[in-house]
Amino acid sequence: MPHARPALHHSIARPVIAASLLAGVGLLQGCGDDETKAAVRSANIQFESIAAGDENFRMDDALTEYRAIETDIGAYAGDGSGYAEAAAVSLAQAKLGQAAHAAQLSAHAETDALRRVRLLRATLSEYLTLSAIAEAAALYDPAEDLAELRRIAQLRQADATRYNEQKSEIDNEIADLEAKIAALRARAVAQRRQAGEIELSMIDVSAQRAAELAADAREYTLRADNYDLEADRISGRVGQLRPTAAEIALNAGNAASQIAMLENSQREATERARASQQDASEARAAAAGARDRLVSLAGEFRNFRADTIENGTNKITRLLGAADSDLRPANQSLKINAAATRASIKEALGSAWTRRANGHADAAAIYESLADAGIPGEFARLAEESRVAMDEAMTNSNEAFASAARALRSIRVNGDARDKLEQAALRLDRLGGTEPEPEFSEDFEDDSVDDMSDDMNDGDGDEDPTDDG
Repeated sequence: MPHARPALHHSIARPVIAASLLAGVGLLQGCGDDETKAAVRSANIQFESIAAGDENFRMDDALTEYRAIETDIGAYAGDGSGYAEAAAVSLAQAKLGQAAHAAQLSAHAETDALRRVRLLRATLSEYLTLSAIAEAAALYDPAEDLAELRRIAQLRQADATRYNEQKSEIDNEIADLEAKIAALRARAVAQRRQAGEIELSMIDVSAQRAAELAADAREYTLRADNYDLEADRISGRVGQLRPTAAEIALNAGNAASQIAMLENSQREATERARASQQDASEARAAAAGARDRLVSLAGEFRNFRADTIENGTNKITRLLGAADSDLRPANQSLKINAAATRASIKEALGSAWTRRANGHADAAAIYESLADAGIPGEFARLAEESRVAMDEAMTNSNEAFASAARALRSIRVNGDARDKLEQAALRLDRLGGTEPEPEFSEDFEDDSVDDMSDDMNDGDGDEDPTDDG
């Protein structure tokens, strides 16, 4: 039986690196050499430039910026001073940004893999139909065959009608979603324009007023980011619908071809009763052709997953692992910044593993269908391997989301901030498949950040760093 596809918990979007690092750096006056300070401040400017980019700021542009930050800041990262820790956090965020770019490419590859699965299913449907036709023709009896062929033709005609109706519904849904995307992009542009106007008004005002205006500008920028993120999410939905529309169109074309073949078989059965064996031979040949195409398409699909998909996921996990390691030195002045960044890294890692699990589930399902249809190949073994890989990926995903939740709970704050962090941690718990009780104690003590790198890094937990400012 087909294996269930795990729910897609989350997808990695373009990271919005807010001004949290800059806020932390503001508390580091007098710490670190001037060269390190300059490097950190330069990195913050680049992060803000990425976060403020409009719809014309492509992911490739962001990738270039993230790589530049990594190159410029890498030599200054360490634990020698507050600014060295800030450099370490900046380095981790730069790699997190690169992982987000890799995740977008991985999502496109998974969409391509899903298209290949749908093509395999359509071809398998064609093979099964042709095989049924061949079997019916081989048992030729004019009266019974004509009735059966008419019945199958009516079913395929009903299928074709249903496919056309589904295609119309999907086209309408895509149009509605694209309208929403356009509206969201327009709102985002308006918010960024407002932020820009506020920033221009900061000239020649007092420091206090400038700080107030900067906060207002950040609010507009964050709202614009949210609009863009929602537009990106809807775009992902459109990207999912388009392969479905293409699959339906392919099925409709196959149905039309099969209807024509069935009608032709009816005419031949009426006109030439003795031609039944020839019809059976032709159907078997067509089924054999469909079977050969299935073998070829399945091989291409397997190679695509082994190369493009697996390499893409490995790149994401490698970048996120390196980003997590880069946070190790940030265990004194910037513990909060490091914990927040680590939570983002772990959440991104959980999303990557979830996507990988979904891909393995799709592969297991199609391999099982091919095995059940008797298509030549080791598809039963491949299905079992894919199921095992899916379970492993889901385990890794759950562990990563749990680590993200722990990282958030290691941030010690009071009041509303504490409640918001706990809500975010609970959401991550749910993504990881658990419904935990809140871990914040009622009697808050301003103690140190707990070990925040249990599953990727070793050694940080034994230190006793001081609190954030």
